[in-house]
Amino acid sequence: MVQSISANALTAVSLFDFARRQLIAIGGTQGVLQLFVVPRRLKRRVLNELTSFTTYTEREVKRQEFVISRWNMRDQEKMEKEAETKKQAGVAPAVQLTEDELLQKEAAEYQEYLKEEHAFLRSLGLIEEEPLNGLA
Repeated sequence: MVQSISANALTAVSLFDFARRQLIAIGGTQGVLQLFVVPRRLKRRVLNELTSFTTYTEREVKRQEFVISRWNMRDQEKMEKEAETKKQAGVAPAVQLTEDELLQKEAAEYQEYLKEEHAFLRSLGLIEEEPLNGLA
């Protein structure tokens, strides 16, 4: 017997025994409390119920780990396939620059910015025609 309880995470489960009935109360993250009547045949413990339940939970944990590992493997395969497709299409992968190369590139970009700023200020007449120190 399978009972769908909630699409949200369960936060509390409690059992209540009455004279002729046994109820199970289940609370979720949305604040919803649901009461279920436990069928009579489920009131008595079945032989080896604890071991059966333990093996079931262990099997489900292993299945979940397997599914996650397959997802990771599929993602890796997908990335490798995309890289191979790009390689065949002639798209070069992004080059990783070293720290020194990055500093040189940023310094060159900054010098270019200073030259453009100097030319702009000169065109507005805000500075004279003398060259900027170290740029001419």
